[in-house]
Amino acid sequence: MEETIEKVEELSGHLKEYVNIKMDAVKLEVAEKASSVFGRVITGTIILVIFFIGFLFANFSVANALSDWLEKSWAGFLILAAFYFIIALIIWLVRDKLIRIPLMNFFIKLIFNKEEDDNNQ
Repeated sequence: MEETIEKVEELSGHLKEYVNIKMDAVKLEVAEKASSVFGRVITGTIILVIFFIGFLFANFSVANALSDWLEKSWAGFLILAAFYFIIALIIWLVRDKLIRIPLMNFFIKLIFNKEEDDNNQ
């Protein structure tokens, strides 16, 4: 009887150790995926900010060129503003198809990319 109790206690100890190791592995996997997603978001944000600054200067140049061409200081900026307003309206109307769904798919691929790589090997 004592032998059975010792084996049950030993099995219980191994089971606790297994559960703790599994929990640590899950924590590490979540940390890895979160840091990967966070790193990509930060990198993307930096690139977008730099792109936006260049885009802003290009837009000022185009607006000034249009203003000079039309010989009215406000006309080029108004035409460019109307152009971007129309683009924003179009994007707003199709935002789910153009933005929300592709972003969701992108983040899902980022999160589950490691698992797919592990399954392919």
